[in-house]
Amino acid sequence: VLKKLAKLFREHNVEYCIVGSTSLFLHGINVEPSDIDILTTKDSAFKIDKLLDDYKVLPCKFRESSIFRSYFGRYRVNEINVEIMGELQYKKENKWSNPITPHTIRTKWININGEKIKVAVLEETYNFCREVGREETCKLIESYFKEKGINVKF
Repeated sequence: VLKKLAKLFREHNVEYCIVGSTSLFLHGINVEPSDIDILTTKDSAFKIDKLLDDYKVLPCKFRESSIFRSYFGRYRVNEINVEIMGELQYKKENKWSNPITPHTIRTKWININGEKIKVAVLEETYNFCREVGREETCKLIESYFKEKGINVKF
């Protein structure tokens, strides 16, 4: 499914990067991805919504929870849940963050069987998880860097 999405996004000039548990998995962290989370821009969120129309569970529109807001949509592709978040923001100390897009964070390309997939770098995931209180994910990333002998200052 990930390769299918990456190919579709490349063919239609969609701005995206993979985040969340799938990103961790693609970096080599021992997690079982629960879904595919796609960070994108507002325009690309609506483009993805059209491209994935046959798989739509929840149409893309601006949605807000107590801690997150974005142009959000949910899809089910070959039994895999796919969520898009355009211009994601999180709330901390009663203030919304600046919108997060593939342009505002560091990303890298990972080759999966011949298809290049854009993912957030681990340091970005770590910083985001720290900001929103996902300490377990921070610990996983710290352990991964320690195992690999990578000295990173967060």
